[in-house]
Amino acid sequence: MLLRGDYPVDRELEVGDFSYARDLINYIHEKKGDKFSIGAAYYVEGHRETNDLLDLFHLKRKKVNAGSRFF
Repeated sequence: MLLRGDYPVDRELEVGDFSYARDLINYIHEKKGDKFSIGAAYYVEGHRETNDLLDLFHLKRKKVNAGSRFF
């Protein structure tokens, strides 16, 4: 299960950090191919960054397209 994690509000992204879970999923696939079955988080009731459920569904779709196999 890959989780990007929520960044503390007082911290900036650093070189090598992943802005989105799908970026981490893509990175794992680039480095290891399909050796892993990757799962990702999906917030069916909303998330602190957005409560727009349609937006969350589209983000889930991007995780699937990146290679996530379960949630």
